[in-house]
Amino acid sequence: MTKIWDDILKLLVKADPQSFVSLMLAGAQFTGERDKELRTRTIDADLLYNVRWNNEDIVLHVEFQRKADKNMARRVWEYNVLTGCLAALPVYSVVLYLIEEKNVVEPPYEQRLPNGELVHYFQFRNLKLWEMSSDKLRQLGVEGMLPLLPLTKDGAQREIVEEMIADLQSTGRQDLYPLGYALAALVFKDSADKQWLKERFIRMHDILEESWAYQEMLETGMQKGLEKGMQKGIEQGMQKGIEQGMQKGIEQGAEQAFRDAISRCVHKRFPDLDEFCQQRLQAELHADRLRDLFDVLMDATHESEARDILNSLSPE
Repeated sequence: MTKIWDDILKLLVKADPQSFVSLMLAGAQFTGERDKELRTRTIDADLLYNVRWNNEDIVLHVEFQRKADKNMARRVWEYNVLTGCLAALPVYSVVLYLIEEKNVVEPPYEQRLPNGELVHYFQFRNLKLWEMSSDKLRQLGVEGMLPLLPLTKDGAQREIVEEMIADLQSTGRQDLYPLGYALAALVFKDSADKQWLKERFIRMHDILEESWAYQEMLETGMQKGLEKGMQKGIEQGMQKGIEQGMQKGIEQGAEQAFRDAISRCVHKRFPDLDEFCQQRLQAELHADRLRDLFDVLMDATHESEARDILNSLSPE
């Protein structure tokens, strides 16, 4: 179950990195993604972004956490210190808690010698979505995070889902409907609410049909999982169906997700290359190749550089 949460959140963030950066660190500008594997040890941070904040370059480090972990403070400290050593930049660490949990380890992290002398003092930030007002996600600049609305304070309600749908429509982010559906499906517990949620999004079929996320996650994954789950009984089967279907849908949707992310990146940063980008993306490419291409494009600073990168595409 935790893997599903991680996959959904990473897909959402990948679709609009700047919105996520703005939510985590107001006023910061996304400038690129960092390698999340800290090679000095076999550990892997959830997210490392290069950002520009108050006219200085720093690293934004985020961990997605579904459950409380008594060792979380030390883990974040380790990631922070290792990243800082490798990047030679200040690192701002945030732990994003998705679902309400007790016994969350709060900052700061302190390490003392046997005589009580303080040798390490580390501040990080806990962001608990269940304590966040839904208005936070409606602010200008974070529209890409609207699918998180069901996870906010009092968010697991039909009314909030309706508001999420309306907000995504008004901001032109209908492509994120399926991710909003997925997150709502994971927090709705009552069988009647689950059935309502399914029916509510089925009524939007014509709109959803145009979304890459719907086609790859819902149509080939979640829908089949839900149908299988319904046969075993809504209460027990739907949750299992959602989990199995979402996992399959996310895996199959990765390729199209990266194509969409590349198109959006080029449109925002190098709009004159829009048509050329679409032509190059017609090539048959695996998700790993597309991911690498997206990472390189995010680091491109000139249109000519971006054109050369796109021109390197060839069928695999």
